[in-house]
Parts: sequence; structure tokens; C-alpha cells
Amino acid sequence: MNWKSGFTLIELLVACGIFLVLTGFMISNFPGSTFKIDLVTATSNVAVKVREAQIRASSVAVDDGLAAGYGIYFDSATSTKYTYFYDSTIGGTIENGIAKGNYHFDGDTEIKELLNLPTRFKLGDICVGTSHPFVLCTSNSGITSATIVYQRPSYLPFIMKNGELPSVITYNAACIELHSPKHPSTPGHARRIIVYQSGLVSIDPGQCSI
Repeated sequence: MNWKSGFTLIELLVACGIFLVLTGFMISNFPGSTFKIDLVTATSNVAVKVREAQIRASSVAVDDGLAAGYGIYFDSATSTKYTYFYDSTIGGTIENGIAKGNYHFDGDTEIKELLNLPTRFKLGDICVGTSHPFVLCTSNSGITSATIVYQRPSYLPFIMKNGELPSVITYNAACIELHSPKHPSTPGHARRIIVYQSGLVSIDPGQCSI
């Protein structure tokens, strides 16, 4: 008798069932993976803007006319965006022959770029202090905003909270937390940018206070 090899109906049904289960698993996890990729990109973009402000200030960029420096402003009230600004010499001082600003974000007149986070992404904790883990944050200390500003010709930042001027206090570091839409229900959907007074800018997974 001649027998031909092949699959039985039961084997085909089992194979199809396994395929459907694996496909369903992949589809259910796809949005989370996409959010993680977008979170990495968004965090990197923020860090790049911080670096841009640092480089433009330290290289004494003058293409903005009245710019004495450049900075980034984060505000918990507008948690889906952040501001790249120039620090105007108006109201500033002269130090060693160099016009200085007031180390402060003065609103619309100083905006260079208003930058949006990806849809449904937002700022988390805004923190200042010495290093990670931070204890002075939006979630536990009433911090509503942070200003990171570089004054020419230095690459070292001035870090202030809640609109304060450096004459009040400047901190050793600032930590800005970004969340994807999956945070906090799913682990791994928060990343932080830490800006140190030494000039270092770091990007890490996780939150500012943990």
C-alpha cells in the first residue's frame, strides 16, 4: 500500500492555534514597545536641546542679537511641552566687558522654540538638588518649574526652581522626568534627564526620586 506523508487535520488546527496565540501576544505588546522607543527618542531630544543651549552659550553665539545666554525652562503646568529660550541682555549687567542676562526665563519675549512632547507623553517630576535620588520634586516639595540657563562664555549651568534667581540659590543638579502613556501602570515607561552643575548631562531609565 502507498502512504503519502502529510499533516492531519488535528495537527493543522494545533499549529494554527499556536500561531494565533503568538500573533495575539505580539499585537498586544506592540503599543508598549512603540511607546518605549518614542520615550527614548523624546528623552534624547530634550537632552540635545540642553546641550544646544550649553554649546551656543559657551561659544558666545551672537546671532540672536540681545542674547546673553540660552536655557531650557520646564513647567509642570504645561507638562506636554518645554521651552528653549535665550536670556536677554535687557535688564542684565556687564561683567568683565560681557553683557549678562538676568538668568531667568521672562516669558514669550525670550522664547526661541516651544517644543512639544509626543502625543500623550508628558513631564513627570521636576526636581532639583545634588544628585539622584532627588528629594525636592514636584510630587513631594511643591516644585512647579525648573530653569536651566547657560550664560556666555561658560558651559556651566545655573539651575533654579520656581522662577527664583541665582541670587536666591542655584542647585547642583536638576532632574526632569518623562512619562509615556503607559506610566505608571506598566514598568519601564519613565526616563530621566539629569543636568549637573559640572556641565554633565545624563539620560537614564527610571524616575528622579527613586
